[in-house]
Amino acid sequence: MWCYFHFFGFGIIVYKTLSSLDQIIVSAVNKYGPAITQTDVHLDGVTLNMIEGEASLRGLFIGNPEGFNTDFAMKLDEVKVIMDLNPIMEDTIIIKEVLVQGPVVIYELASGGSNIDALTDNIIAFTGQEGKQQENDDAGPKLMIEDLYINNGNVSVSHNLLKGEKLSAKMPDIHLEDIGEKDDGASPAEVAKEIMGSVKSSVGSAVGTLNLDKVLGNVGGTIKEGASSVLDKGKEAGGKIKGLFQ
Repeated sequence: MWCYFHFFGFGIIVYKTLSSLDQIIVSAVNKYGPAITQTDVHLDGVTLNMIEGEASLRGLFIGNPEGFNTDFAMKLDEVKVIMDLNPIMEDTIIIKEVLVQGPVVIYELASGGSNIDALTDNIIAFTGQEGKQQENDDAGPKLMIEDLYINNGNVSVSHNLLKGEKLSAKMPDIHLEDIGEKDDGASPAEVAKEIMGSVKSSVGSAVGTLNLDKVLGNVGGTIKEGASSVLDKGKEAGGKIKGLFQ
């Protein structure tokens, strides 16, 4: 009889855990996202289908690093995730596919670089600190992502020299494979670093197509030279980031 109640009690715990897993995911993103990016991060909600191993994340907002003034760095209306349910109770969570459709990026230029540069630097810095902490502590659950797609993204450029003029370009699509496979799983911060590296490369390629030097052609002297220097960084982002994250 005791075994029956013990099993029944365990079943209730599992049921409550799974039934509230959507809120657990939302709380985790809203808590740890800001720590990883050093910006405001907010997830509106999650819809789960545990039978099919599918999840839909709604309304992911990533704010700007300190010193930037546009409304946000990135907004993702919906992210679809397909999980492998077989090893879900093990230390490594295997995600078969992540699909991001139509992300919106604001690329804000300033004298020291862009908000996307700063956001990437924040994630890299956090990952380094996380590695040092894990030398003496047990690592938490890790992630492996077999395929990640970011499609139909759009970049809007913001710079005070544009005087309110809106410029935008389509991001090249992104497909990443086997994230975390080499090390039998990666921490959420390590995953974010790899994804952000590819996003930065894609954004840099999109910005490079806008011919901003011509748009700023009537801006004179030192101001124009400084702006061009920042724009060159955007054009070169693809090559530098590709080497950094290989």
